[in-house]
Amino acid sequence: MSIQIMGQNLDLAFKELNIKAVKMYETKGEEVLAEMQVWELEKEEYNKLNSVKGSDWKDDYGWWRNNGCNCENDEKFQFIINNNVMIGFKNEHSWYHNEDEIKEDPDLSPPEYKNFSSWFTEYISLSKLDNYTYFVHSLAKINGFTKAEFLQKFEG
Repeated sequence: MSIQIMGQNLDLAFKELNIKAVKMYETKGEEVLAEMQVWELEKEEYNKLNSVKGSDWKDDYGWWRNNGCNCENDEKFQFIINNNVMIGFKNEHSWYHNEDEIKEDPDLSPPEYKNFSSWFTEYISLSKLDNYTYFVHSLAKINGFTKAEFLQKFEG
Protein backbone atom coordinates (compact mmCIF):
# COMPACT_ATOMS: atom_id res chain seq x y z
CA MET A 1 0.00 0.00 0.00
CA SER A 2 1.41 3.37 -0.95
CA ILE A 3 0.91 6.66 0.87
CA GLN A 4 1.15 10.17 -0.55
CA ILE A 5 2.49 13.03 1.56
CA MET A 6 2.87 16.74 0.85
CA GLY A 7 5.68 19.10 1.72
CA GLN A 8 8.53 21.23 0.49
CA ASN A 9 12.18 20.57 -0.33
CA LEU A 10 12.18 16.90 0.68
CA ASP A 11 14.68 15.64 -1.90
CA LEU A 12 17.69 15.90 0.44
CA ALA A 13 15.85 14.29 3.37
CA PHE A 14 14.92 11.22 1.35
CA LYS A 15 18.45 10.92 -0.05
CA GLU A 16 20.29 11.27 3.27
CA LEU A 17 17.80 9.21 5.28
CA ASN A 18 17.81 6.49 2.62
CA ILE A 19 14.03 6.60 2.20
CA LYS A 20 12.64 5.40 -1.10
CA ALA A 21 10.04 7.87 -2.37
CA VAL A 22 8.81 8.96 -5.77
CA LYS A 23 7.96 12.59 -6.48
CA MET A 24 4.50 12.44 -8.06
CA TYR A 25 3.78 16.14 -8.53
CA GLU A 26 5.30 19.53 -7.88
CA THR A 27 3.44 22.83 -8.12
CA LYS A 28 5.27 25.54 -9.99
CA GLY A 29 4.71 29.06 -11.18
CA GLU A 30 3.52 32.43 -10.02
CA GLU A 31 -0.14 31.38 -9.98
CA VAL A 32 0.25 28.99 -7.03
CA LEU A 33 0.41 29.76 -3.33
CA ALA A 34 3.77 28.00 -2.96
CA GLU A 35 5.87 25.35 -4.60
CA MET A 36 4.68 22.13 -3.01
CA GLN A 37 5.66 18.52 -3.61
CA VAL A 38 3.61 15.34 -3.47
CA TRP A 39 5.66 12.22 -2.75
CA GLU A 40 4.54 8.60 -2.79
CA LEU A 41 6.06 6.06 -0.41
CA GLU A 42 5.34 2.45 0.38
CA LYS A 43 3.98 1.95 3.91
CA GLU A 44 7.33 0.62 5.18
CA GLU A 45 9.15 3.71 3.87
CA TYR A 46 6.45 6.00 5.28
CA ASN A 47 6.88 4.38 8.69
CA LYS A 48 10.64 4.95 8.42
CA LEU A 49 10.02 8.64 7.61
CA ASN A 50 7.47 8.99 10.39
CA SER A 51 9.90 7.53 12.93
CA VAL A 52 12.64 10.14 12.33
CA LYS A 53 13.11 12.04 15.58
CA GLY A 54 12.79 15.80 15.53
CA SER A 55 16.38 16.13 16.73
CA ASP A 56 17.53 14.10 13.70
CA TRP A 57 15.59 16.22 11.20
CA LYS A 58 17.91 18.84 9.69
CA ASP A 59 16.65 22.31 8.83
CA ASP A 60 17.49 21.81 5.16
CA TYR A 61 15.37 18.63 4.98
CA GLY A 62 12.25 20.69 4.33
CA TRP A 63 8.94 19.70 5.91
CA TRP A 64 5.97 17.43 5.25
CA ARG A 65 2.39 16.75 6.35
CA ASN A 66 -0.11 13.95 5.89
CA ASN A 67 -3.20 15.10 7.80
CA GLY A 68 -6.62 16.37 6.80
CA CYS A 69 -8.34 19.53 7.96
CA ASN A 70 -11.03 19.82 10.60
CA CYS A 71 -13.69 20.82 8.02
CA GLU A 72 -14.43 17.32 6.72
CA ASN A 73 -17.90 17.30 8.30
CA ASP A 74 -18.78 20.83 7.11
CA GLU A 75 -21.40 21.41 4.43
CA LYS A 76 -20.09 20.73 0.92
CA PHE A 77 -20.61 22.91 -2.14
CA GLN A 78 -19.61 22.81 -5.82
CA PHE A 79 -17.00 25.17 -7.20
CA ILE A 80 -15.46 25.60 -10.62
CA ILE A 81 -11.70 25.43 -10.15
CA ASN A 82 -9.32 25.49 -13.12
CA ASN A 83 -12.38 24.83 -15.34
CA ASN A 84 -13.26 21.66 -13.40
CA VAL A 85 -15.99 20.96 -10.85
CA MET A 86 -14.60 20.52 -7.34
CA ILE A 87 -16.56 19.66 -4.21
CA GLY A 88 -15.33 21.95 -1.45
CA PHE A 89 -16.28 23.18 1.97
CA LYS A 90 -18.87 25.92 2.31
CA ASN A 91 -17.51 29.10 3.89
CA GLU A 92 -20.37 30.78 5.76
CA HIS A 93 -18.44 34.06 5.77
CA SER A 94 -18.14 34.24 1.97
CA TRP A 95 -20.15 36.80 0.00
CA TYR A 96 -21.30 33.91 -2.16
CA HIS A 97 -23.16 32.23 0.67
CA ASN A 98 -24.77 35.40 1.92
CA GLU A 99 -28.49 34.62 2.32
CA ASP A 100 -29.49 37.89 0.59
CA GLU A 101 -27.42 36.97 -2.49
CA ILE A 102 -29.02 33.52 -2.66
CA LYS A 103 -32.55 34.97 -2.29
CA GLU A 104 -31.86 37.48 -5.09
CA ASP A 105 -30.59 34.79 -7.47
CA PRO A 106 -31.53 31.22 -6.46
CA ASP A 107 -29.93 29.90 -9.68
CA LEU A 108 -26.58 31.47 -8.89
CA SER A 109 -23.83 29.54 -10.70
CA PRO A 110 -21.04 27.94 -8.69
CA PRO A 111 -18.22 30.38 -7.99
CA GLU A 112 -15.22 30.08 -10.32
CA TYR A 113 -11.54 30.31 -9.40
CA LYS A 114 -8.42 30.21 -11.55
CA ASN A 115 -6.85 27.41 -9.51
CA PHE A 116 -6.90 25.76 -6.10
CA SER A 117 -4.51 28.35 -4.64
CA SER A 118 -6.87 31.19 -5.55
CA TRP A 119 -9.88 29.31 -4.10
CA PHE A 120 -7.91 28.62 -0.92
CA THR A 121 -6.74 32.21 -0.42
CA GLU A 122 -9.74 34.13 -1.79
CA TYR A 123 -12.70 31.97 -0.79
CA ILE A 124 -11.43 30.15 2.30
CA SER A 125 -9.27 33.17 3.27
CA LEU A 126 -6.26 31.15 4.40
CA SER A 127 -2.63 31.29 3.34
CA LYS A 128 -0.69 29.13 5.82
CA LEU A 129 1.03 26.25 4.02
CA ASP A 130 0.13 23.72 6.70
CA ASN A 131 -3.54 24.55 6.14
CA TYR A 132 -3.05 24.23 2.38
CA THR A 133 -1.78 20.66 2.81
CA TYR A 134 -4.63 19.80 5.20
CA PHE A 135 -7.21 21.04 2.69
CA VAL A 136 -5.57 19.20 -0.22
CA HIS A 137 -5.51 15.99 1.84
CA SER A 138 -9.21 16.25 2.77
CA LEU A 139 -10.52 17.54 -0.56
CA ALA A 140 -8.58 14.99 -2.60
CA LYS A 141 -10.28 12.27 -0.56
CA ILE A 142 -13.75 13.86 -0.87
CA ASN A 143 -13.33 14.34 -4.64
CA GLY A 144 -11.99 10.80 -5.17
CA PHE A 145 -8.41 11.63 -6.14
CA THR A 146 -4.92 11.06 -4.82
CA LYS A 147 -3.19 14.26 -3.68
CA ALA A 148 -1.14 14.34 -6.90
CA GLU A 149 -4.21 13.83 -9.11
CA PHE A 150 -6.13 16.50 -7.18
CA LEU A 151 -3.37 19.09 -7.62
CA GLN A 152 -2.88 18.23 -11.30
CA LYS A 153 -6.58 18.80 -11.93
CA PHE A 154 -7.29 21.81 -9.74
CA GLU A 155 -3.94 23.57 -9.32
CA GLY A 156 -2.92 23.01 -12.91
